Amino acid sequence: MLNHSEPLRLSSHKPLSHGSESTVYYYPENPDWLVKVMVPSRQNAGKDKAKKWYKRFRRDQTHRYALRQVNEYLSYQYRGKSHLRIFADFVGFVETDLGFGLVVQRVQNFNGETSETLEEVVRREGITPDILEIIDTYCAILSEHQIVMVDIRARNLMVVVAENGQRRLVAIDSFGERNLIPMATNIKWWNTRHIQRHRQQLMDELARLAL
Repeated sequence: MLNHSEPLRLSSHKPLSHGSESTVYYYPENPDWLVKVMVPSRQNAGKDKAKKWYKRFRRDQTHRYALRQVNEYLSYQYRGKSHLRIFADFVGFVETDLGFGLVVQRVQNFNGETSETLEEVVRREGITPDILEIIDTYCAILSEHQIVMVDIRARNLMVVVAENGQRRLVAIDSFGERNLIPMATNIKWWNTRHIQRHRQQLMDELARLAL
């Protein structure tokens, strides 16, 4: 946990984005960090009625989103895959006045500007050969190194631009195993099949964005 004498105050700050599982804010004391706060609806017991019965009774259900992502990130680090640079770097946990927060590095280009999402780039440029290449490279890395993704969505992928103009994708959300029986984590061909399906769903999404 990051050391604060009292919960980090975020309620007076405008969120950067909203997702189904978290709301993202700038970290007030460091503009290069972001705080992903579990959204209140995740802590609403009424939401659990739609979940499978075994998921409703997990003790860590409220923060399972954060635990899933940190587990995959640490696995990726300890397997020596950090050189792949396909995740936003994890900084730590923090208590905020809005709830539990996961702190990550802001994904940025070589010049310090915040990278655009793949969704933003495709809306502007369309589906170019360069976009197809970085998607194929990204999915190949996931498959080869057995990195587990919940899904692959355009808004959860950042397009990082290097000084030489080359681009690559970095995931900011939706990674880690969420199934009770971790098939994708333990069986490489199973995970590869999931990655292939996620890629097709991503391409369908991008085709709609490019219209």
